[in-house]
Amino acid sequence: MIVPSGASFWSSVEHHIDFEGQQQGLVRRAAVGQDRLQFVTEGEASLPFCITIIVDADASGTVDLSANANKANKDNTFEEIRVAPTECHLQGSVLVGHAARAHIEDFKLRNSKFGAAQDVNHMANVFDKSTKRTSSEPAYIRFGSAHDKDLAVDIRNGQLKLDGETVSGFFECSIQSIIDAIKSRKDTLPLMS
Repeated sequence: MIVPSGASFWSSVEHHIDFEGQQQGLVRRAAVGQDRLQFVTEGEASLPFCITIIVDADASGTVDLSANANKANKDNTFEEIRVAPTECHLQGSVLVGHAARAHIEDFKLRNSKFGAAQDVNHMANVFDKSTKRTSSEPAYIRFGSAHDKDLAVDIRNGQLKLDGETVSGFFECSIQSIIDAIKSRKDTLPLMS
């Protein structure tokens, strides 16, 4: 078998997506120090240089951020290390629900027959359990029966209609908190500035 060298070799392998078997064998034979040559995927090669910022916005009402990197060990394994302290912001899912409740109670249903505390509580619970988890525009809070109607406040067939821009506003504080935290993290982490 003839082992190509130089430009002809690299042009033969540079377009291969699956750089395996035969191509790896050719590189091994052409390389100095063949016994120390190890092939890895692009993801494995970049692993030592990655910093992962994890954003956890769960139902508890907090947005938690942690930043981790990978440290190479002498035996070619990696361990995940914390590169910055964990942050906790009180801007999670619960506050999105509070913003929706405030809008429904103070603005949307203030002068409606459906503005009673019991109705508002029920609508806020429905928003929390289902409406905020969808991305439809407009958003609907199904709270009653087909007979429930107040066209002045967009209630038809037992559903309160909220436009997409209004619903997006409920998430604004949480989203801005996440953006600000990531930006401040970015400036303090190694390799990311």
